[in-house]
Amino acid sequence: MEITFRRKMLLAGVGLIVLIAILIVVVRQYKEEKESIKIGMAITLTGRPSTFGVHVRNGFILALEQINRSGGIDGRPIELIVKDDKANSAQAQRVDQELLDAGVVAIIGHSLSTPTVASVPALVQLNRC
Repeated sequence: MEITFRRKMLLAGVGLIVLIAILIVVVRQYKEEKESIKIGMAITLTGRPSTFGVHVRNGFILALEQINRSGGIDGRPIELIVKDDKANSAQAQRVDQELLDAGVVAIIGHSLSTPTVASVPALVQLNRC
């Protein structure tokens, strides 16, 4: 059964709503400081499989703009740091580490199974999953 473009976009939209809900829950655990809340996104943005990743990134940016315009979360703006995993396992691990080093409280991604599977062991070891 082939998935239509409309269905793909619907699934991406539902996924985006779920991610935003998770972010709100995670972020509320942190102190009520006025500094921005850093969220990381590690997703495929180049190459042949990048179409889905680009749409997810763009949709997420639109959602964050709306959240920040309405006061952010508990008065704190959300800052999105986006990294391209290039659909590559080694690159996915590198960008995850870069995001963690940047102080993100959550990482959204990856958009493909191969980079995701490669990233999970390191993140679990760091107690980040």
